[in-house]
Amino acid sequence: MADHRWSAAAEHGAPMRADSISKYEREDDGATLDLARRYIRVVGVRCGFIEFEFTIADPMLTIELVMPPSAFDEFCRAQGANISAADDVEQAFARLRERSAGQSKTASTTTSKN
Repeated sequence: MADHRWSAAAEHGAPMRADSISKYEREDDGATLDLARRYIRVVGVRCGFIEFEFTIADPMLTIELVMPPSAFDEFCRAQGANISAADDVEQAFARLRERSAGQSKTASTTTSKN
């Protein structure tokens, strides 16, 4: 795997914040990294949790995460990511989200009645 170095303030120890810097340029080939491009790919549903890959701008910047549906929904909203699901988990993912949405409606109805 190639060693990619990104030229930015972070190279000198300053924190990299997506909200303050939207693009970086790789020193090795000059390619631009657009931090606003974010992707989520659901790869599994297990024991009521959603397993997914989160990518920022470049497939080399991917992390695998596992979250319950409510946290996953919140994470997706916060990231503004494009969401896709692997073919073999698409139906299970849809069922879990429907079930989670139903539970959220029931909880909010119960709370508003009190």
